[in-house]
Amino acid sequence: MVRYFIATLLFFAVAVTSQSTWSSDDEFCYQGDDCGPSSPKWAGECQTGARQSPIDFKYPLVRKPGKVVDLSFETAGYQAASGFWVQNNGHTIQVSLTEELRSEGAMWGYGMEGTKYIFAQIHFHWGEVDDGSEHTVAGKHWPVELHLVHYDQKYGSFANAASSGDPKGLSVLGVFLSAGSEFDENLAFDTIADHLPLSYQDHPEHITTSGLDLTSLLPKEGAPFFRYMGSLTTPNCTEAVEWTVLLDPIPVKPSEIKKFHDVLDHAGVPMGLNFRPVQPLGDRVVEFLVRGADQTRTGGVSRPTAASMGLLFCTILHFLWSN
Repeated sequence: MVRYFIATLLFFAVAVTSQSTWSSDDEFCYQGDDCGPSSPKWAGECQTGARQSPIDFKYPLVRKPGKVVDLSFETAGYQAASGFWVQNNGHTIQVSLTEELRSEGAMWGYGMEGTKYIFAQIHFHWGEVDDGSEHTVAGKHWPVELHLVHYDQKYGSFANAASSGDPKGLSVLGVFLSAGSEFDENLAFDTIADHLPLSYQDHPEHITTSGLDLTSLLPKEGAPFFRYMGSLTTPNCTEAVEWTVLLDPIPVKPSEIKKFHDVLDHAGVPMGLNFRPVQPLGDRVVEFLVRGADQTRTGGVSRPTAASMGLLFCTILHFLWSN
């Protein structure tokens, strides 16, 4: 078990996103008055919700007293040895280990209160240069943000979880990708980039020439992350998501990020800028979870030691200096 110091941070930002099913819908878009995020095409909770995503993780931070909990992050089954499914649905590149958006992949722990979440699909958001992520840190975008979408196993499917009314029916793991060097290898991202469908597809394509192992896109034990309650980031922006967004980006080959810039939408136009603007945080609380070195418990109340407070301070400095 890994211990973390949970610093509850109040920000001045907003909430969530993700593709829900294999989709060929061309109704909404990300740019323009007719179909963009402020248009009627973004209906339902996109316009009326109070827990929308994505958000900006802002500084300076206002910290409430922390608590100490035992956490572990466990995963299993994020591999497909005999092939995988990929689709350019006109809004994103979406990848699944099975055609039915079910898999043996699952995650639990990481403060998820004993719930096991089943992996459904992964999709990507990118821009034209370095402005592609949906979530931002102090206003800074990363070139790419990927979303690993999961549903609570008790609902049996993504669709059931999304329509359940449960604010934690879905769990989305958000991961930033940065432009590293051509020597930065990431098995999962390299495989997906090698099989990008550049043109719009009505249905997912089954890639049988290669397996896919998503393990290299999952967080390492002890990785710091943000946690907040939000929504899907595409219509109808259902508020059924507990978000986990990793602090540190994964470096990947710049040439493979560039391949995404060549992806076309349903109209044959470069897809780029397929990210929703950040939304208001409102009265929501954002938790920042960072690994603690030494923790003590007094009278049943968990309290951070000077060592863990020092680690938190160093983490914040790292954030400030790198942005």
